[in-house]
Amino acid sequence: MAIMWVDFETRSECDLPVNGVYNYARHHSTEVICMSYAINDGPVQTWRPGEPMPPIKSQIRAHNAAFERLIFWHVLKMPIPSAGELCAREFRGCRTIRRN
Repeated sequence: MAIMWVDFETRSECDLPVNGVYNYARHHSTEVICMSYAINDGPVQTWRPGEPMPPIKSQIRAHNAAFERLIFWHVLKMPIPSAGELCAREFRGCRTIRRN
C-alpha cells in the first residue's frame, strides 16, 4: 500500500496552544496556507488552496496525524478515514518507552 506523508501549514486567529487542536480546526478563521506531501519516498510536492487536491488513495501519515485529520475534516471539509492514518510522533514515542 502506498503511503502519503502530509504536513499542513495553517493560520488562524485562534491560539492553538491555548485552545487546543480541535477548537483551532473548527474556528471560523482557520485556513490552510499549503499542504506539503509525498507519496512513499517520492519528491515532496506542495498543494495550495485553489489548486486541484491530489488524489488520496493511500494511507496517510503525518508527524501529528490528529492535527492533519482535523484540518482535512473541518477546514477542507474532506472526510478522510481516520483508520488509515499513522502518527509518526506517537510511533517515535513508542520506540522510546523503556522495556524491562
